[in-house]
Amino acid sequence: MTTAAEQQLESRISVLRDEIAEREAEIAERLAELRPMEQTLAFLRGEKPTPARSPVPDQRARRRRGARTTLILELLAGAPDGMTRSELAKELGEEGEEDLLSNGLSYLKRNGKVRRSADGRWSLPQ
Repeated sequence: MTTAAEQQLESRISVLRDEIAEREAEIAERLAELRPMEQTLAFLRGEKPTPARSPVPDQRARRRRGARTTLILELLAGAPDGMTRSELAKELGEEGEEDLLSNGLSYLKRNGKVRRSADGRWSLPQ
């Protein structure tokens, strides 16, 4: 049995992880914008292009992310009491890849498609 203090701490940790995942997603988007500008500048200077620091997501990767968010929404639609991030990861077969799941949940939350309760359960808005 967990104490109220443990539950509060778990909830705070979960909130912080979600905030960090949102910021990481924003940073990744900004870095993806930066790469073409760096390549253009190198071309204008007559420099040899440098290899990418991080891969820019291709169209297939975007479709995979879209498919993941669709699956998340479908799972939550079938769970009236909501689901924890670890329950979602298990159902999606993404155990150990919670960062990917967190990014998807953060995206859905930003767009008002899901909500997170104080006890860390994700559900569809009512």
